[in-house]
Amino acid sequence: CRFCGVWSRCSGNLTLSRCRNACWDIRLLGQSFVPAGADRNWQLTIRQGPVLRLRSIAVTRPGTRAMMIASLTNPRVKAAAALTQKKYREAAGNLFLLEGEAFVARAAKAGFDVVELWHSGRAPAIAADEAIEASADVLGKIAGKDNPQTVLGVLRQRWGTLPHRLHGLWLALDRPRDPGNLGTIIRTADAVALSGCILIGEATDPYSLECVRATSGSIANVPLVRCTEPEFILWAKGRDVTGTAAEAKRDYRKLTIGADTVLLMGSESDGLTPALRQACSQLVRIPMWGHTESLNLAVSTGLVLYEAMRGR
Repeated sequence: CRFCGVWSRCSGNLTLSRCRNACWDIRLLGQSFVPAGADRNWQLTIRQGPVLRLRSIAVTRPGTRAMMIASLTNPRVKAAAALTQKKYREAAGNLFLLEGEAFVARAAKAGFDVVELWHSGRAPAIAADEAIEASADVLGKIAGKDNPQTVLGVLRQRWGTLPHRLHGLWLALDRPRDPGNLGTIIRTADAVALSGCILIGEATDPYSLECVRATSGSIANVPLVRCTEPEFILWAKGRDVTGTAAEAKRDYRKLTIGADTVLLMGSESDGLTPALRQACSQLVRIPMWGHTESLNLAVSTGLVLYEAMRGR
């Protein structure tokens, strides 16, 4: 049983039978279908392996309930809560937490694999490998907050690679360190429909809970790529790359870019490295008339992105 861990033998191509703990188990060998007698809440999808796993909109049979967890010391709760730390996200197979029914549903629609769907009350209409009903205190324990969302998803991270053929407007960030800033930038990138975002060097983890919260669900809509500085410089050769630098002569408001371009933003503390500046086709600056030496990275990135879109 997927809910309690007890397995019963099946005969024929299909079984729909109670385990001794009164849970339900479906095994399917063949084509996808809706079980006879079930309502439209059921949806079966073939998965690899001799025993096919259930991806359901409501993983419980009508009239029954799925696993219910109320204990804060439950091992499943501890494992989910540990995903707030990068080492445990990596150890678990690059998973991450996403809060909110609308955001989890958007990610699932975008093709993210929802491994666990934690919820209080009735299971939402979201395809997931497993649905787990839990108390509000348990959801708060996992999310690390007193007023948690009623739906929390454990999803698998998704990473792309540097595109062989540059298409559209891309954003590259040199060693972004603040997760809140990175999340805000990803949200802005989603707003202007960027083709993707490249993280160069020792960047903060975009799948950290703080960063994911700052994206307001846009983590599912912006393709992410990570690479080293040498990898980016090699890839950037022959491509249109516009960087920002305080010493640049051209004002960003006079920015002219082509159809397929990379906008390269430096770190808040140091700006672009000399090697990255050399990799740029052109450099622009954001004028400042006060006493501060730099703008917040999320603010400066937003200014340049919207100016680039206006010019396009």
